[in-house]
Amino acid sequence: MKQVGIFLFLFGIQTTQAQTVSPGDKMFSRLSVKPDTYTMKLFMVKDTQQRELGESLVTIENKEGKLFIIQDIKIKGMPARWIDSAVTEAGTFKPLYHSSNNMQRDMVIRFSGNYISGHYNDKIKKTTSLISDTIEANYFDSNFYPFLVAWLPLKEGFTSKFTIYDYSGPQKHGPLGASIDAVRKTTITIEGKMIEVFEVTLFNEISNSSGKYYVGVKDNKIYQIDSVTPRGTMRMVRGKV
Repeated sequence: MKQVGIFLFLFGIQTTQAQTVSPGDKMFSRLSVKPDTYTMKLFMVKDTQQRELGESLVTIENKEGKLFIIQDIKIKGMPARWIDSAVTEAGTFKPLYHSSNNMQRDMVIRFSGNYISGHYNDKIKKTTSLISDTIEANYFDSNFYPFLVAWLPLKEGFTSKFTIYDYSGPQKHGPLGASIDAVRKTTITIEGKMIEVFEVTLFNEISNSSGKYYVGVKDNKIYQIDSVTPRGTMRMVRGKV
């Protein structure tokens, strides 16, 4: 029994080593995020088959003390585009603004510390809901957190946990957990070019699943994202490498 107790004690130490990351952490004040524009090709991967779905144009701007991230997504066979945006404080990554516009919904969220307001227009049900939340957690915006991965101090063995705010409709909104559970060095090949990357395993409670992010060791660019879905793996691959 003593050995079991020792094991549980050591296991408890290991599971508490994950670093808690929050907006305003000192590590972010030293960062200078560079403006960037690039494309991510979207694929659905199932078994050995890979089918191209569309493309996302990502624009990152850093100006007037604010960080702007815009994703303009075009899906094949769909006339309407999907545009997601996030605005944060540049030196802290504290959320300021969130929007999402597609065929199913229009949404705008404004963040003011712990108070969150905005509106959600459901185009399918033809209803509009006001957003009004007050939460105590120190959180990142759900449109922003996928980009956060590239700006963390990644190294092999790095783990972390953080809180994100997500609004998926009047019945599903609030703070949710996310964690980086593993980081290891590896290489991937994109358009014939071999790139040394950190393979980052990230779990989020929005989809309640894990994904893998491939971030350049030398340049901190996101080169590939693999997300598990019920239909297969959704893969995003950076273009123009």
